[in-house]
Amino acid sequence: MPKLKEQLLADQAVSYWLKEQLAQLVERDPVEALHDAELLLQAAQEHLQESIESTAAEALASVRMEGGEVSAMQFDLDQRLIHGEIDHDQAIAETLFRYKKT
Repeated sequence: MPKLKEQLLADQAVSYWLKEQLAQLVERDPVEALHDAELLLQAAQEHLQESIESTAAEALASVRMEGGEVSAMQFDLDQRLIHGEIDHDQAIAETLFRYKKT
């Protein structure tokens, strides 16, 4: 079975950028390369979180512009979901519990 690096290099769905980085791995110190990859992962996760928050804010603004309302409890629930404090199953369970109480 081919190693992951070889599989990724052969995969047409993998970006050219990643393939270039993989090809350069042999020239790098493995500890430094791993450290750089971990930093890149952290930066990518932060970028994703910012994108999610921005999209959520835009969606909320759109709902309000259309005359809709979002309750403070729903907004709080959405924020907890976005920040990873709860998972989707917990969010659904809390939403159903709220509707059951009303």
